[in-house]
Amino acid sequence: MINNHNLPANTLELELTEGVLMQEADSTLTKLKELKAMSIELSIDDFGTGYSNLSYLNRFSVDKIKN
Repeated sequence: MINNHNLPANTLELELTEGVLMQEADSTLTKLKELKAMSIELSIDDFGTGYSNLSYLNRFSVDKIKN
């Protein structure tokens, strides 16, 4: 998709909620690593409203945290 539109990947930011990250965390982690390898920025919205804690941030390697 990125290549089809001649859009540099580092200009994209994918925003996910905490709940989405925690669903099937292992497969989500794999997919997020692939996106990071493409230089896509990742942000978490609504962090702290669910059941995760700060230790998860290290696993997911996000660029921004929103509340």
